Amino acid sequence: MPTRISSKIEIKRKHIHCPKTRLPSQHKEFILPKSTKNCLGGEALGGDGKILNDPHDVADYVKIDQVLSLLADLPLDTLQVIEQFTADHFAILLTAIAEEYPRSHAKLTYLEEDKKLLVMQPSSTHEAFIVALTSAIGTFTNGIGYNPYNYNFGSSLNKSLFYTQPDGSSARAIPDYQLVMENNSNRAPGTPLIPKWIGEVSFTASPSYTRKHLRQVVKSQPSVDLAFMIRIEELPKWASPSKDARVQKLRSQPFRAYKDFIPALPAGSLGPVVVEDFTWISITRVTFELYLRRPDGRLVVDSSLQDNHSARGILFPTSAMENINLLLSKASECLIESLISEMEASQEDVQAIEQVRRSEARLEVPWDLVLRSFRSAVLTAAYERYIDWYGSGKRKPTTTDSSRKTLRSGRQVP
Repeated sequence: MPTRISSKIEIKRKHIHCPKTRLPSQHKEFILPKSTKNCLGGEALGGDGKILNDPHDVADYVKIDQVLSLLADLPLDTLQVIEQFTADHFAILLTAIAEEYPRSHAKLTYLEEDKKLLVMQPSSTHEAFIVALTSAIGTFTNGIGYNPYNYNFGSSLNKSLFYTQPDGSSARAIPDYQLVMENNSNRAPGTPLIPKWIGEVSFTASPSYTRKHLRQVVKSQPSVDLAFMIRIEELPKWASPSKDARVQKLRSQPFRAYKDFIPALPAGSLGPVVVEDFTWISITRVTFELYLRRPDGRLVVDSSLQDNHSARGILFPTSAMENINLLLSKASECLIESLISEMEASQEDVQAIEQVRRSEARLEVPWDLVLRSFRSAVLTAAYERYIDWYGSGKRKPTTTDSSRKTLRSGRQVP
């Protein structure tokens, strides 16, 4: 059944101006980069495909190795910022991680203009909202009425988006969330995968860092029509217990199961979760920011904006999501218009296009259920932090072994 938003904010498609976004077939931002080899495996290719036979000096390899070592013991929900990290470093690092840590859950955010790499090990809190929203978005897109064999929409978390920079070099961005439109018809005019919505979560990283990364992704993806940021505020800010804290006695006790660790909390509460006088998590505020592409073709990510193409909302501790719902309704209309444009460019059957044009599908997000799901993730995150902290006191500090210190290219790391 198609989903609907409440009638008080029902919007007719003919009243919405959806700017024509540039498709990948018209631009080179979607060219895939040349394949790379692990920087620890001899030949290393930079982000623009050039071979780094002598990457300035061994310091480049040391920088990559430092990040790889950091991933092995990075505590949950903590942030490490690596300065002077180039696009070449980032391309090589991602390839190295794929080989050495194929199951790593670390989140890497690269800020190209600042040459900074943000390294995080997120807990369940970070992606809980994205997962819940993905379900609502899927219900909406499935109700549009298109032929799923020719066209489809897919949601992805932490997947790479490749693009080509103005100087011709290749790069990639990794947003927390992306909604991609797929065109698998025989007469598709361009690439079959077209990013339409992207989203980021600000929890471990600051809102300013997160917005900057959102702008970077928007700039590189001209087909994206909607960008959003979810800001999760925690007070006190998470830090592992100090060595002289009372909570240290937990390490001398048997490991606790979830039901024995998480205390009873008031209904609807997001903390604080306090055990042995230590706060394991306390979420104090959750807000949303949405940005829709404008009639002039620009998609502006700016928290100071107050117009018809941006919206802010509060989900916790109070709920004021009306403006978010309104803009999501506009965005859903524009998404349908984008699908219609793509079908027309693919010379799709007129009846199939008309079926989509008559669609009454609307995006409706059950915010109360989303918040309930998030609450479960918050409690899980508190327990994950306990597991991470408890285990770190039982294991020996990680040291870099000789196989890691000797690069396969023949270089010796000092």
